Amino acid sequence: MRTPRELCHTTPIVYSCELDVCVKCGEPLKVAYGRAVKTVQTLTGVLGIAHRPKRCSDPSCALHEVVCRSSQWQQIAPCHCTYGYDVIAHIGWQRQTCCQSFQALCEDLQTLLRISEAEVRHSRLFRQKRPAPRRPQCDRSAMPFAGQTAGYWCSHWA
Repeated sequence: MRTPRELCHTTPIVYSCELDVCVKCGEPLKVAYGRAVKTVQTLTGVLGIAHRPKRCSDPSCALHEVVCRSSQWQQIAPCHCTYGYDVIAHIGWQRQTCCQSFQALCEDLQTLLRISEAEVRHSRLFRQKRPAPRRPQCDRSAMPFAGQTAGYWCSHWA
């Protein structure tokens, strides 16, 4: 089941780049483009956010093509995600420390926001990592000072 996207609309918060002048040449920065409002669900509510990135107004500047985004905007949610960092951290913490199942985690979160079990389950954040490879046993007889093995690493693998 997909999560419905009809969330209550709020007045969008528009974040503008905090820099006023180019760090390379000192020329004033101008608004590069306007972005559409993005709806983000957090543990505290639904936000409508947008940003106005800036770039150097001098075309001969080495940083003319570099787009400077608002640091406040970047701290709310990942660029292509509709859930805030607090939601992502909550899911990761509950999975890691409490060993909570996807179904139980989804049921707990649905009291705070709209999220489906599929969105929790199929998130890239929760792919299982492969266990670390085991070190092969080493031949202790090939070690220098074979009687004193503490603190030495074997260079010869059995």
